Amino acid sequence: MKNFLLLLGITLCIGNGAVLAQPPELTGYQILQKSAETYAALPSYSGNTAVISQANLDTGASYLQTATATITFQRSGKVHIEGRATNGAPYYIDSDGKKATLRYSVNKESEKTRDCKNLEMAIAGATGIAASAPTVIPAALIQSNWGNPFHRKQDATLLGKETINNAECYKIVSSITIKDLSLKNTYWIDTQSLLLHQMREEDKGINQFGIRSTISLFVFTNGKVIENPLNNK
Repeated sequence: MKNFLLLLGITLCIGNGAVLAQPPELTGYQILQKSAETYAALPSYSGNTAVISQANLDTGASYLQTATATITFQRSGKVHIEGRATNGAPYYIDSDGKKATLRYSVNKESEKTRDCKNLEMAIAGATGIAASAPTVIPAALIQSNWGNPFHRKQDATLLGKETINNAECYKIVSSITIKDLSLKNTYWIDTQSLLLHQMREEDKGINQFGIRSTISLFVFTNGKVIENPLNNK
C-alpha cells in the first residue's frame, strides 16, 4: 500500500511538472559556437549570399552597395565562388585546396587575375570589391581569421526566436566597443540546421575615408549540401 501511494505521489508530481526538469536554454554564445562547429564539420556546401551595405559619410550623405556570391565548397579544399561585385562586374575565386586564384574586373572591360597562396588570401582580396559577400561563409567553412562571422561571440546575447523565410531562427546580438569604434553583429541562425539565414553588421566610429558608419545586411540561401558538388566543375 505504501509503495502504491509513493508511486501515485510521484505520478501526480510529474503531472504537475514538479519533477521533470526542462533542459536548460542555450546561451547566445553556445549557439554561435555550435553554428561555428557545424560549418567547420560540413563535408561540402553550396549556397548563395547577397549583401546590401550602406555607408554613412561625415558629410551627412550616404551610399548603397550590393554584391552577390554563389559558393560551392568541398572539404578537400576545392572551392569555386562567383558573383557580382559592387561595381556590377563579375568576379571568380577558385582553389584546389592549396593555392587559389582571384579574377575580377576594375571595370566591365578589363579583367585582372591575382594568384594567392591560399583561399583565405583570395577571399580577403575580394572582400572590398564585393562587400564581403564571398567572405563570410567560406571563412566559416575553413575557420579563417579573415572575415570569420563568429569572432564576435564573447558578448553574445540570445534575444529570442524569429521566423526568416519560413525557418525558425535564433536571434542573437553581439557587440563590442574599442575606444571610439562600436561593432555590433546580429545573427539569425536556423534552430534545426544551425546555419546562418541572415546577419547584420553595424560599425560606428570608423572615421576612414570620410565614412562615419556602415550597416550591412547579409542574406544567405543555403542550398542542398551534396557529397561532391564540384565533380562537374
